[in-house]
Amino acid sequence: LPVKIKCYCSVPFCSNSKRKQPQLSFHDFPKDKHVRVKWITAIRREESAKFTVQRGSTYVCSQHFRPEELYVRPGGSRVRLMKGSVPSRFVWNNFGSRRETRQTPDERASTRPGSDIEAAMGERGVQEIEAMRWEPAANVMEHDYSRPPAPGE
Repeated sequence: LPVKIKCYCSVPFCSNSKRKQPQLSFHDFPKDKHVRVKWITAIRREESAKFTVQRGSTYVCSQHFRPEELYVRPGGSRVRLMKGSVPSRFVWNNFGSRRETRQTPDERASTRPGSDIEAAMGERGVQEIEAMRWEPAANVMEHDYSRPPAPGE
């Protein structure tokens, strides 16, 4: 089947599209009016001038359904929804949040292999590096742009 170019998920805060995520399936809103109302309520939308459900152009991506609600017919390739399925996985109910708090850069660096420099180089290596630290020469003032010009310059 050709990939529909204008196939976007209509769930707020979801930016999935068929073009960017071809591995996802996109599902039309149901024909059954009662189930369609459940979908609209679940995705926290209201039908209005800004949002209308149109079959063939208003979709919800498979990321918002539980895996057990999705299936493929034997011998088929299209991902389908179980009858009566309602989207339930959203940003606002913490679905998809990778972790509560992000580690600081120091915490991330300390977990990398070889991050303990002293252990890797030994005490002598650390002393050699410290001895090589740059110190500004006291007599080089010709190009010091951070000091004000001397009188008469």
